[in-house]
Amino acid sequence: MRTNSHLPCSYFRSILIFTLILIMSQAIYSQSFLSGFGIEIGGGYNQLLWQVPLSLSSSNDTRFNRTHFDLTPEVRIKYAIQVRTNIYCSPFLGYNRFGGQSNKGTDGYQDEIWFDAFDLGFIASYQVSRLSFGVGYKANRHNNITGWYHSPSNPDDNFNWTSEFRTWSHNVGIRISYELWYFSIAGESWFGISELQGSGYLAPTTIRQNHFRVFLGYTI
Repeated sequence: MRTNSHLPCSYFRSILIFTLILIMSQAIYSQSFLSGFGIEIGGGYNQLLWQVPLSLSSSNDTRFNRTHFDLTPEVRIKYAIQVRTNIYCSPFLGYNRFGGQSNKGTDGYQDEIWFDAFDLGFIASYQVSRLSFGVGYKANRHNNITGWYHSPSNPDDNFNWTSEFRTWSHNVGIRISYELWYFSIAGESWFGISELQGSGYLAPTTIRQNHFRVFLGYTI
């Protein structure tokens, strides 16, 4: 059942989809439809920030972050629309894997949790010569959430936690890119603005995510 805490995010998604439809409709009339269409392929580093209440911790440590370096992929299609001179709005739709891997503990325990998601969003950018700087927002639709853990007392095991997390999460981000002819290289940082835990087993826990990406792109 949808709770009141989920309603603002639902409104954001509805406004985002409606706005993108209006922008795309306007673009059809203001520029060649294929001009500005592009694809980006890349990947990067992830952080899964995990905090439990002190009452549920077996020690005085309440943070169990999963920030071990590990690369995950992302691919997206985008549509760059010139709003004014040097100002662009680029709606995008893509596949993204984010989450995190823990560092190995002194007891030998280590785990990782991954979210396979479709992301829908936009980036508003300002271009100076071949460089552009932008800010953006996106919503992630979680399709599958899987993990793995290992400890000396328990052999490697896989698990599926899709039912334990919320269906959607949200990020705001910043971007810098360099364009050369039809090609581009870009770096992005996305910061979670919504919690991930569901209403079941993980309800007392506070979980957020950040991810950092590098893209190679081609735009018509």
